[in-house]
Amino acid sequence: MLIDGKAIAAELIKELRATKKSFTGKKVLSILVGNNPASLNFLERKGRVAEELGVSFSIQKIAPEISETALIAEVKKLTEDERVIGAIVQLPIPVKNVDVQKVLDAVPYEKDIDCLGSKRSQEFFKNPLSAVIVPPAVGTVRRILSYVGIADVRGKRVTMYGFGRLVGKPVAAWVEASGANVTVLRRNSTQEEVTTALGGSDIIVTGVGQKNLVNVEAIRPGSVVIDFGFPADIDANAAHTRGIIVTPTPGGTGPVLIAELFKNLYTLN
Repeated sequence: MLIDGKAIAAELIKELRATKKSFTGKKVLSILVGNNPASLNFLERKGRVAEELGVSFSIQKIAPEISETALIAEVKKLTEDERVIGAIVQLPIPVKNVDVQKVLDAVPYEKDIDCLGSKRSQEFFKNPLSAVIVPPAVGTVRRILSYVGIADVRGKRVTMYGFGRLVGKPVAAWVEASGANVTVLRRNSTQEEVTTALGGSDIIVTGVGQKNLVNVEAIRPGSVVIDFGFPADIDANAAHTRGIIVTPTPGGTGPVLIAELFKNLYTLN
């Protein structure tokens, strides 16, 4: 089964529109350092969803030659605007020797819809099941699992391939808090560790971004694979042929991730 992320996202967007919230005179601000084509494309997709919801969305580009100090000051200045009700600093940040967390912390707590600032992030990791908002990747995994009929992950064997800031760490924290048995794989995991973990998993979540990283043959038919990698970590068509329930790229996690970001905006406003 190929999971239809576009359909899942469309349903969530429909739910948000049904709230009839008005954001007249307000906006979501995204900050893009440099001109990474993939980052710009993703922001433009966020802009299209914002338009569907009637939310003003702007992209502020900043040259990568900027210093860390100047970048932090600029992020603070841009996001303190009272018209801004949600702010995003698009990752990666191509500034030499930059402390990424310091830049993310320049976004005001009440506008941190990506859940990446220290305060918002600490709230989530302290209580993953009761945080006011969750990182969009967590919301995405939760919603996709519900879509395929898994409302409860207690006792499930979950493998998290990759342990980064955006996907691996928060998703692993959430599934573990939810009662799943979690195994974390990294790029330096041995082949034996990888094969054993994948073969014994009910659910696999990947966020590495390495083409065909995951060996389809190692996964049991009926397992669920949620792939955040770009490029995709798994060949979705090959996995589908083997009876694996999998998100394709494109059209899998991406649309849901964006919709979950706006769900956070609605929750905080």
